[in-house]
Amino acid sequence: MSAALAALRSLTDRDRYLLQVLAEHQVLTADQIARLEFTDANTARERLVLLTRRRILDRFRDGVRPGSQAWRCTLGPLGAAIVDAEHARPAPRPSVHAQQVLRLARSPRLTHLLGANEFFVALAHHARSHPGYGLRWWWNEHRATTACAGLAHPDGLGAWTHHDARGGAAEVVFFVEHDEGSEQLHRLTDKLAGYAQARLGGGPAHPVLFWLPSLAREANLHAHLAHRPLPSPAPVVATATRQHADATGLGPAGPVWLSLGHTTRYRLIDLGGSLPVAAATTGTTGVAAAPTRGHAPAGTGTADATTPPGPGQAAGVAPPAWPPHVHGPTKPGAARGDGHTLPRAGRRAAPLTQPEAARDRPDPEGELPHVA
Repeated sequence: MSAALAALRSLTDRDRYLLQVLAEHQVLTADQIARLEFTDANTARERLVLLTRRRILDRFRDGVRPGSQAWRCTLGPLGAAIVDAEHARPAPRPSVHAQQVLRLARSPRLTHLLGANEFFVALAHHARSHPGYGLRWWWNEHRATTACAGLAHPDGLGAWTHHDARGGAAEVVFFVEHDEGSEQLHRLTDKLAGYAQARLGGGPAHPVLFWLPSLAREANLHAHLAHRPLPSPAPVVATATRQHADATGLGPAGPVWLSLGHTTRYRLIDLGGSLPVAAATTGTTGVAAAPTRGHAPAGTGTADATTPPGPGQAAGVAPPAWPPHVHGPTKPGAARGDGHTLPRAGRRAAPLTQPEAARDRPDPEGELPHVA
């Protein structure tokens, strides 16, 4: 316990925020953390090394060659104890925590989880360098599934906002289906039935975004959807590819989103308004249901920013109580509304109780053992 108290005293606001993110989303690569919270990769690397040495974080990777794979970072035993204490939960024994980290490191879903987290990290990074944009909150797979009353299983649920210089505001709340290209196309399209069922039960009417690996995969998915009826009420479906986003440097925030039956690619924020009616076949009615209360009415592209999504409430599912993450455009150093403060961009985190020489010492490969 004394070690946890000593670690708690040495944490910066940025460190505490990182613990919250890892508690919610399990694992991030060192590069993802750098883009999420830091402006300098070396500063990020030094801080992560210190946090790992202090057992606040754990890290792991495959491969034996130096640099063969980026470090994957998760909560360490002291970091987990601090998070559990904040939520009045008993901390797991060190041996139990080590087993949890080992299961995470060997999970067959690890690549998928990192890919889904990368989608939201890319949005948060975009917001840091583009004034007016912000990732207002970001929920993990479990919370997103709860929002659909368990009828659909999205990989994430988020809210992307934009405030222009004239005082206008727009927001899109969306589900993400991260695709690694390993599933057959009918498995992807079958997922839409769950979203339709959730809407019939009073659930959310948010767009469903398929984040695909390649343009060929996207073309095949659109062709597949064009020859089969969509479930009713049909959700708004848009697709984008990492191949296109990376080649153009636009990322998921840019004009990379292709809605069914359209040839124009839209920005993510544009999906919160009204798009032309898709030419794809719908179900029995052929008409998509109106958005649910508290979200953007068709044609406005705006939303009630004070109303958090209440998906699943009509089906008897309460919204998650944990405060959602906020990434820009909140002023750095200002309260995020959940009792914590956003780190100031570029502000070097105070070192842990570590000698200066040790803090600046390069991190030799293999210095930190893998969890066994």
